[in-house]
Amino acid sequence: MLWKRVATALVLLPVLAASILCSKGRLFGWPFLLVVGTSSALCAFEMFRMFLRGTRDRLAGTALAVLVFLFGSILPDAVALPAVLLCVVLAALHPLPGAENPGEKTRTAAMLALGAVYVGGLFSLYPRTLTLPQGEHWVMLGVLAVSAGDTMAYFTGRAVGRRKLAPAAVSVTPVARRISSGVPIASSSSRICRDSAGCTMPAARAPPITLPACATATK
Repeated sequence: MLWKRVATALVLLPVLAASILCSKGRLFGWPFLLVVGTSSALCAFEMFRMFLRGTRDRLAGTALAVLVFLFGSILPDAVALPAVLLCVVLAALHPLPGAENPGEKTRTAAMLALGAVYVGGLFSLYPRTLTLPQGEHWVMLGVLAVSAGDTMAYFTGRAVGRRKLAPAAVSVTPVARRISSGVPIASSSSRICRDSAGCTMPAARAPPITLPACATATK
């Protein structure tokens, strides 16, 4: 598992760096949108694979997450929110034709809405971040924070994990231990990277930019 993570990083980091260089300063830079959109789809499918059993539900959730990502990335703020809310409504309507009991339908609808907004919404902040001054540094800061936090959570799970995070999850790290180990490392590595690069950002914009790093590191 660890070597697979290392190999993935070695292959994908050059692709990410190239997409950033080709797209920085432009909201509609398609190389970066393509890389981040593909990542959001893969992450969404992995999340729904842990919590949903049906392939139809997993694919529907992944499609909704990609739609939320696209709406949040390229639409004006005044239009993006209604579009995201439309995706939430679609998530609620998706399980209705099924034969499951009402409780299971409610759980599926809630997980679809949560996963689509959580994954797609957080990933949609990255293309907007790239348009900011020194945006490429802030994007790489988020990648570093997520990688550091997830790696620490992985080792914590191997050392002290006992229960699965989700019904179909491969990870055995309880939520509290993942958060307690991942978030401090993610926050520390973010600060080191920020100070080393000399990045500055207005206070009003700082909280949204740190959301993808801090939240994704707890997954």
